[in-house]
Amino acid sequence: MNAKHKYNVFVLATLVLLLPMLLWHYVPSPVCLALVTGDSMLPTMPSGSIAIGLSKYLVTPEVGDVAIVKQGDNYVIHRIIYLDSEKVITKGDNNALEDQTQPIQNIAYIVVAFIPPRYANFFLATIYLYITVVVIYHVKKLCEHLSTPPSSKKSGNNHVGATVTD
Repeated sequence: MNAKHKYNVFVLATLVLLLPMLLWHYVPSPVCLALVTGDSMLPTMPSGSIAIGLSKYLVTPEVGDVAIVKQGDNYVIHRIIYLDSEKVITKGDNNALEDQTQPIQNIAYIVVAFIPPRYANFFLATIYLYITVVVIYHVKKLCEHLSTPPSSKKSGNNHVGATVTD
């Protein structure tokens, strides 16, 4: 495998893994990055933190885990305080009251780590910078490819067609 092919495989694998992490709300993914908003999970996770979650199909939810749970059209990041085979009850660490009982299917992800707010911007900027550099590189290569006349492009195949000679 040549270096260019290895690079292309690396870029493709990175994008296939990274983009769903950022778009988990729209595209099912085994891993997600979710922004913590609000103070319901203080002191564990301050607002502005980035929660890293694994799909409930990869990690078995347990009482005490912090989960990303669908509530209506939104997702909340709260701790599981009750769990059985059919329902789950969650509560924010800083909330006085527990959340409404939800079907267990509403658990989307189990939070396995989080990035504090002071590092979150750097982390996201690094990801977006990487994606931008990869996209710019490939757009540049595509433009070079499109601007190269067909006769000067390298090809492993012989051109089929008639040639005219004088």
